[in-house]
Amino acid sequence: MNPDTKITLCVTGCDDWLGYAFVAGLNNGAGRQHVRRIYAGVIDENRQYTQWLKNEPNVEVFSYDENRTDKLDHYCKEADAVVIVPTPIHHEQYLGDGDGNQDSRHKDVPPSVRAVLESMRQNHVHCASLVSYVNVDQAKGPHLAQIAATERAFVKCMKSTRKFTVGDIGFAEGGRYVGCGQIIRASLPMEHLYLFQDVIRDDQAITLPVTDQEFVPVTMMDVTEGLVNLIYRNLHPPSHHNEALPPSWALGQPTGHQSAATFPGYETGSTGFHHADCGCGDGDKDKHRIINFTGPKSLTGSRLAEEASHALGIHYDFRVIKLDDMRSYLMQKGLLRDAEAACLVELYEELVIPGRMAKVIPDLQHALDRKPSGAAAFWKFNGNDFKPKH
Repeated sequence: MNPDTKITLCVTGCDDWLGYAFVAGLNNGAGRQHVRRIYAGVIDENRQYTQWLKNEPNVEVFSYDENRTDKLDHYCKEADAVVIVPTPIHHEQYLGDGDGNQDSRHKDVPPSVRAVLESMRQNHVHCASLVSYVNVDQAKGPHLAQIAATERAFVKCMKSTRKFTVGDIGFAEGGRYVGCGQIIRASLPMEHLYLFQDVIRDDQAITLPVTDQEFVPVTMMDVTEGLVNLIYRNLHPPSHHNEALPPSWALGQPTGHQSAATFPGYETGSTGFHHADCGCGDGDKDKHRIINFTGPKSLTGSRLAEEASHALGIHYDFRVIKLDDMRSYLMQKGLLRDAEAACLVELYEELVIPGRMAKVIPDLQHALDRKPSGAAAFWKFNGNDFKPKH
């Protein structure tokens, strides 16, 4: 690959488990071939995830919050694209919507995320993505509601740049795409199993708060590769001068399916993806892409254990854990903030257990130009981390 075409990413929220999983998945997956450098933004420099980030190759860690945005502004300008990973907080920490009022659509956006959106707005960032969850708009829990509110605030921010293209992607002068922006709604990340690593490894048991419910897990290596492909193709559109393009799938190609997202005001556009309407009254100008990234097949907890057993050559049982016990365990391990643990409990309670993450959606396959790798590949790649020590 021509090194001049590699991209730099500014990823925020990296000191939470999901943000760290995003960066680690990118560094370990095929998407890294298109990435020159990752600027990883953290709020808490003392968290374990921050320390681990410092050992990741091609990663430069910087700190920011709503009161310290100088470095955030610098890296938003420096990077080719910005990726926002939500950072849930507790409700008593809310500070309104950042516009001096209590607009119910935006009041739940955490201050640190609002700082990122404001930096993007002030620095005219035109290539940005937001990581979210499939069907997050159907959840009522306060922490998932923050992510849904962040989606709406993200759309409003991208609209304010006036550089967001709707439907088929257009070209700016010089042949560069304009309008590189999307909301990536992922299904249940396989990487959250690292939060239960001790139980899986020591007891040889996959322990989750599900019984026979089906869900579609996805790996962050696939999510990041798919997202980087979208960003790369927007920044480096196909031409006979381009030596090394990502997969042949292109934005604007019809997918021939209806996505699972049912966000009010969202509809299917000419790309086959869902488009968001921020409700500002400008019609088609306000529609923005929602893309759902899921794995290749639905599983139950017992089938997930079977796939682990087959991939690792060791028998793993499946155990059901109560949601309250799961939260207590996560807090006891100390790898999550209380708000992170509460958000993960809400994810299971409101999206996984009711079957709102049970549908396979082909968006990720189109972005990868191949079938997503799924749970079996996760176990094969990460298996040594979950094998018994003896």
